[in-house]
Amino acid sequence: MPTTTTTTKSLDDEVRNFRETDDDLLAENNSFDNNKMSTSNEVADTYYDDNVKTDDTTSSNDNNGPLHPYHFVPLRMGGNGRTHVATTASAALIIDELGGLPPLERMTNAFYGKAFRDKTLDQFIRSHSDPHGSRFARWIHQKLAGGTLWDEDRAARSDEPVEVANGHGIVVHDRTSAHVAAWHSPKRPSKDVGRHFDLDECRVWMRLHFWAMRECGLANVSPAFADYYV
Repeated sequence: MPTTTTTTKSLDDEVRNFRETDDDLLAENNSFDNNKMSTSNEVADTYYDDNVKTDDTTSSNDNNGPLHPYHFVPLRMGGNGRTHVATTASAALIIDELGGLPPLERMTNAFYGKAFRDKTLDQFIRSHSDPHGSRFARWIHQKLAGGTLWDEDRAARSDEPVEVANGHGIVVHDRTSAHVAAWHSPKRPSKDVGRHFDLDECRVWMRLHFWAMRECGLANVSPAFADYYV
């Protein structure tokens, strides 16, 4: 009997059930519902406004060394140890060292440029025209620096369903529904539709993503960010 099929339950049920198994997804959903237009209580408001720093900091200094010396930033976890909690230290990596949202968008756009050309990952991506890089960058920003950039993007998304495999529709409005849509991508072989990501596929995703991070110079700008993020 198949473990995930659209004939036994709706995609909405699959989204709901998947979210219930993951503390991180639940935390994101609760944050969106309860604090749609508020900054994170975990991080000072000054860390949310990254418009102060929009200069291109992703270039090396005259000595070709890091622009910011390495320092260890401890990881803070919540949700029984299964969800990341932003702190002033993690926010400083994004705002003070990287320079805010633009460098993150360069990294995520570079990643998706590679993913679109990769046969393993591209089968999960229903459309290249969606703003994948922009959304991913905003998720990283909110996850590490607090604030509401990603929540604001979510609130502005269309509530029209997109078509996935077997003629089914799903409203893609958060990370949970995006994963379910990817599992049911019409570009996947029919025998694989509905199957969750396996380890090899996750490994390819991470390799291309961290390659994009290095290629865009973020690891050179802030070794502490690279250490924390990886």
